[in-house]
Amino acid sequence: MPFWKGDTVGRPLELGRAFGKFVRELSAAAEPAARERAAAAGLDGWATDNLLAYLAEQRAATERVPTTGPSWWKRFRDELGDWRLVVHSPFARR
Repeated sequence: MPFWKGDTVGRPLELGRAFGKFVRELSAAAEPAARERAAAAGLDGWATDNLLAYLAEQRAATERVPTTGPSWWKRFRDELGDWRLVVHSPFARR
């Protein structure tokens, strides 16, 4: 049975675009520049460390980071062997 985790209240389109742009800037920058950009956005050191680690883990797992570019899909089998489809996107509404 398909389900949609975005059925709950999500972020508006404008915020999703801003989030995607921010993630794109951070993921394209060298670490010192990414840290400066995160600090300029108001993140403290702990939050910056967590965000950069999260983006690195995402890239290592999927070779991509979801930004405002084209959405991409991933198909995989879950623990029971059933097929699942995931849409990677910074947008949180249908």
